[in-house]
Amino acid sequence: MKRFAAVVLAAVGTGCATSGSVDDLTGRVIALEGVLEANEKALGKSIEHMHTVERDVKSVEFRLADLRRRVDRLDSGNATPSGIPDIDEIAGAPGLSAEEREKLAAYFKQLGAWAPEKAVECALDFPATVLIPHLISAIRPGREAATRSNALHVLSKWRPAEAAPILERGLSDGSVRGDLLRLLEAMEPHDEVRQALLKHSAEGDESWRISVAAALARAQSREGLRLLIAFLHSEDPGRRTVAIEALKEATGFDLGYKTYAGKDDRKAATEKWESWWSQNGESFVFRRR
Repeated sequence: MKRFAAVVLAAVGTGCATSGSVDDLTGRVIALEGVLEANEKALGKSIEHMHTVERDVKSVEFRLADLRRRVDRLDSGNATPSGIPDIDEIAGAPGLSAEEREKLAAYFKQLGAWAPEKAVECALDFPATVLIPHLISAIRPGREAATRSNALHVLSKWRPAEAAPILERGLSDGSVRGDLLRLLEAMEPHDEVRQALLKHSAEGDESWRISVAAALARAQSREGLRLLIAFLHSEDPGRRTVAIEALKEATGFDLGYKTYAGKDDRKAATEKWESWWSQNGESFVFRRR
């Protein structure tokens, strides 16, 4: 603009331009500058949006890779074409009479054909210690879809105090532990649920451990909060996202933590969480679900 002003003054001084033409030209230049400034702002927003999209794509890629790893670990070698637990397995169920074993086998033969609520109603004929282990067997990969779906539905309706200790035994089995973790996470907060999850909070890879930590927080375990805060240091944006979202859900605040902020900003926000934990962690009261 300064260079333009100097040119205009020179033109007026030599008589090459009139005041009217100068005013017109000045107006056009000012308008052009406004357009350029607006374009620069729009370009800056577009670049920022592209960076956001790039980060989101990387996060999605991480989740897909994580899902592929989980699928690869699944063991489908025990699947049976009928979709029901092995009859030999049922026949060997301890503490049952021949009549009770026959009744149990009949339940699983019909499980896939029933409406979900019918499957729940008929499940009441069996104690949890007898039926739940076979329901877990019925959700293994390769079982018939209808049987597997109804088995999961029945398991979801069981009382946490009875079901959690039995479901816990399957959390080390890679072929079913993902389903069992989701079942435990969806249950009402209960000491048995928390104890079941705590037994498996330090095993497996980071993907599994952060999933257990999030489930613990949802089960209103303070230990789950502590574990999630530690994951805020992760270099992986996907895991940082899981951690902060679970913390926000459990506590109702985020203390300024942003998953895609710079490393220094994330460190400062994580230190706020650590300070909060040291002062309030042991006395924190969860909101009612």
